Amino acid sequence: AETKLFGFFHFKPVNQTSFMKTQQDLNTLYFEVEKVKSSDLFKGHTFVSGIDHTIYAPQSKKILNVCSDKYELVSNHSLFNPIYTLLCDRFGKDMIEVKVQNIEDRKFYVDLIVNNKPFNVQKGDIVCPTVHLHNSYDGTLKFGMAVGFHRLVCTNGMMAFQEEAARNLKHRSGVVNFKELFVLLDNVDSQLERFRKLTDRRLTPKEMEQITELIKEKTDFPKQLIKEVPEVIAREQIQLNTDLTGWLAYHGFNNRLNHADIKMHPEFKEKIDRQVLNVIEIFN
Repeated sequence: AETKLFGFFHFKPVNQTSFMKTQQDLNTLYFEVEKVKSSDLFKGHTFVSGIDHTIYAPQSKKILNVCSDKYELVSNHSLFNPIYTLLCDRFGKDMIEVKVQNIEDRKFYVDLIVNNKPFNVQKGDIVCPTVHLHNSYDGTLKFGMAVGFHRLVCTNGMMAFQEEAARNLKHRSGVVNFKELFVLLDNVDSQLERFRKLTDRRLTPKEMEQITELIKEKTDFPKQLIKEVPEVIAREQIQLNTDLTGWLAYHGFNNRLNHADIKMHPEFKEKIDRQVLNVIEIFN
């Protein structure tokens, strides 16, 4: 496993399957975290500027980051909880499905799926708008928010479609621009036309082979997963009783990114998902 060194601090990542586990409880992200002087934690040591402060989780006694005095620590609770509360107030708590990924208590990903705003892309194929949030305590991921989609057929997060709606909203002391969020949610159905272009595009087996070759050549999609895609597409064709389309081609690849056991953080999966969608849309 990769080892990271910060001065004399030694961090070794834990097992991948444990830190990428998806949960359904936001409270797992709301543990106590604080910025303290490094010299208060490590008596008798002198710290140069830039690492003179430490981001520390006192309950677990974890060092999450070293930083300068200028680094502004904003808690997950102050960022995520107001957004979750507003969505519950507007759509009803029972209508907001929560999915959480916590990587080593340092990087955090939240999907808030709005289940009472479904869109029927084609018969039996429903997508729901999703508010995607991410944050980190180790400085590797700035707070960000996007409005995307979640597909019910295979519980896929349609990561590539977050591109147009993505907003890295600046926060100061945990204040987030909620107005922008609801503007995006109110206009989420504008993506339906893009979906239907993919569903209307019938593909021949030969064209599917060409798309697969282009994805091998032009994207970072894991090569070992490509052989699993045809089975996913065939299964969905039977389930939805539909022809092979650009929509199913995209979701075949998207399914493996979402569900295969691969060592990849969500932001890298999103990048690859956009690459795949771009290949399919250009081909169409």
